[in-house]
Amino acid sequence: MPYATVLKVQPISGKGQEFAQKGEEIVRQVQASGVRAALSTTLFGDDPAFYFTAVFDSLSAYEPLAQTLQARRAEMAPFLAGPPTPSLNEVIAEPPAGGPPPAVQQVFTLYPQAGKQQEFMQLFLARMQVEAARGTRAAVSIPVSGNIGTVGVLVLYGSLAEIEKERSFRNADAAWQAFTAQLGAISAAPPQAEIRRVVVPLPPR
Repeated sequence: MPYATVLKVQPISGKGQEFAQKGEEIVRQVQASGVRAALSTTLFGDDPAFYFTAVFDSLSAYEPLAQTLQARRAEMAPFLAGPPTPSLNEVIAEPPAGGPPPAVQQVFTLYPQAGKQQEFMQLFLARMQVEAARGTRAAVSIPVSGNIGTVGVLVLYGSLAEIEKERSFRNADAAWQAFTAQLGAISAAPPQAEIRRVVVPLPPR
């Protein structure tokens, strides 16, 4: 399974636009080196930040990128409110190939009950196959560092209007309502959600 590293960065108040420009420059240079990297920023959420994401087939492939980011830390320092927060995740399902570049992404954190993780994942991944068949572009991951025991879901959309359309569909879909009831019964807490704007999309494989 591939791994995704996510670097959460919070710029100094008033420096967001300047950081976005510098971040985009760095991410595109990283992409040019052959790394699948992306940049997004909070559009709606409780903790506004930028998110630098890179996807690797193995952890050993991460080392060159870590060295590159360390070398360029001085360029980013004038814009940062504090040290970046890194996390590591194992990607257990990737979006189907194809489709237009995403403009926004909805990011969910799910909380399985202790002792119910296996049942939770079986139910959830079975539903993700249904979603992929109907064209939903979603990635599923589990943290290797940080909040162990949670499940991360990232859904790609071409616009905010697509999110609105999807919400209308699900609100009227009995099968989806039954699934969420089943999942809720084995969850420790309600899911958390955030909507982010895609600054630089992740390149396809």
